[in-house]
Amino acid sequence: MSAVNQISKQFLLIFSVFFLLSVVFFSDLIYQKSKKNYSELLNIVNNTVGVIFQNDKIDHDNFIENYAKSENITDNKIRISVIDSSGKVIYDSQIKTDKLDNHINRTEIAAALKGKSNTLVRKSNSVNKKLLFTASPIYKNHKIIGVVRSSVELNAIILENIKLTVCVILFLLVFSIIIICILKHFNNDINKSINKINKSFKKLSSGTNTVLELNNSSELAELSANFNNLTKQITELTEEVKTGEKQKKDFIINISHELKTPLTAIYGFIETLEDELNENKNSLSSETINNCQEYINIIKRHTNRLVAIVQDLLLLSEMESSDLPLVKTETNIKQLIYGLLPIFSQRLEEKGLQLKIEFQNNFDTMSVDVFTFEQIFINLIDNAVKYSDKGTIYITAKADDNFAYFSIKDEGIGIKKELTDRLFERFYTVDKSRSRNTGGTGLGLSIVKHIVLRYNGTISVQSELGEGSEFIVKLPKK
Repeated sequence: MSAVNQISKQFLLIFSVFFLLSVVFFSDLIYQKSKKNYSELLNIVNNTVGVIFQNDKIDHDNFIENYAKSENITDNKIRISVIDSSGKVIYDSQIKTDKLDNHINRTEIAAALKGKSNTLVRKSNSVNKKLLFTASPIYKNHKIIGVVRSSVELNAIILENIKLTVCVILFLLVFSIIIICILKHFNNDINKSINKINKSFKKLSSGTNTVLELNNSSELAELSANFNNLTKQITELTEEVKTGEKQKKDFIINISHELKTPLTAIYGFIETLEDELNENKNSLSSETINNCQEYINIIKRHTNRLVAIVQDLLLLSEMESSDLPLVKTETNIKQLIYGLLPIFSQRLEEKGLQLKIEFQNNFDTMSVDVFTFEQIFINLIDNAVKYSDKGTIYITAKADDNFAYFSIKDEGIGIKKELTDRLFERFYTVDKSRSRNTGGTGLGLSIVKHIVLRYNGTISVQSELGEGSEFIVKLPKK
């Protein structure tokens, strides 16, 4: 789920809660407002009837009867009652007085007879319904002679409340639909923009130049401009890096080729010196012969190291070049690895090391470029022999449907965990003195890494200082 959709759902949830709370709030507000309006109307009715009773020249019952039939009273279904000071109902606009009992104990009547106008909601014993009552004392010559009480059914107030609430709900629904439509349009607009941004980033990450155009709003237009500016800078930087890499590779290749000629000449002269030394043994003292042979050996060792470095540099440059395709053929991996063992047999014997090979899951063949595949194992086995003085070197291989897994594990000196990340750097060696003595160039693991990457595989290392190291190579089977 996209972030925009998540935000939209959260907004709709919040809006729904707001909508429900609004309905409840407005419904209660309308009810309270209607109740107040009816209370005020009932007070007006009471005041009018009270004035009528203060005038002896008017036929009270006839006047009240006509007043009760007026449009304002009838439309609002207001009931008017007049009660004397003894609690007897002497007039009622809806019920015959002889059917009504004494009201002296009614809450609103008792309060009004004490001179307190009051409004309350209670169930009427006469009509068996909840009514809103307003009772006011009737004065004559500053003396309470009775009570006028007006009332209206609570259902009438609720019905009015429902009508107004429905109007509010309809308004809120229309408002909600408008908001949802706006939100949907905004959501679609943002999703389209995000999809464009994602596609542009994918193109950019794959090395394809792209231009992002977002004109939805000033903010997105600014984002588009910033993205395009970033793309331009990355493109320029990438070109600079490519140019620098190419120059570096060209330099390494050129310098390596240039070094090969003088190194070959030096090596040839060393062999010539050795031959002349052997031919003139009789005319030279043993001390001179030994000294000359020692110097020749030193020159030969360093020359061999330089030759190895040049060869590895050329090989590394070749492995780093993505233009050269891997020529894969179906190969018996077990036979290939066993075929490499004679290269290391003398060194294994000299150091007293054992080498064990184990293939699991009936894994025998896979499609590989033989030369580069051999380079992986030559360098990893050479590394294991170089940094082991005892124990066994284990080579294991297994495969599933998609990948082949190779492990080269030794019981040698191992390395600190914090140094494992640097193992695949060019010319990096854990033990420099050992590397010089064994003729290591510091390029073997870097070569292995680049070969593995060309196979779209991975290489990792696990090591403990003094406990040995294990290199794990994972390659696609196809």
